[in-house]
Amino acid sequence: MKEILETIDSAIKRLVSPTAMLIAAALLSRGLDKPDSNTFVIHGLIFLLVLYAFGYLTFSAAVAIKEFDELGLRFWQKGVFGLSFMLVYLVLFVAAIYFGLGKIA
Repeated sequence: MKEILETIDSAIKRLVSPTAMLIAAALLSRGLDKPDSNTFVIHGLIFLLVLYAFGYLTFSAAVAIKEFDELGLRFWQKGVFGLSFMLVYLVLFVAAIYFGLGKIA
């Protein structure tokens, strides 16, 4: 059980990077209404930040699921822990972005 909790804990710690990338993209979007801004560059950077954030999030979740597989859990246990992990991960990710943008705005 300790290994499962450590896996979830380390995956939650990896939420910082993609959340920071999405908040940075939101901050960049504020520059779009400036008359002298280069919208092509800003849109490109926003696209890259969002793409990298979701890629990082996906790879982080894949690492955690692989660690669940290596623990030798039964099929139904992997399903329960994997589903609960993904739900917690998604809720924490959305909440971090919501509160992060709320503090900045």
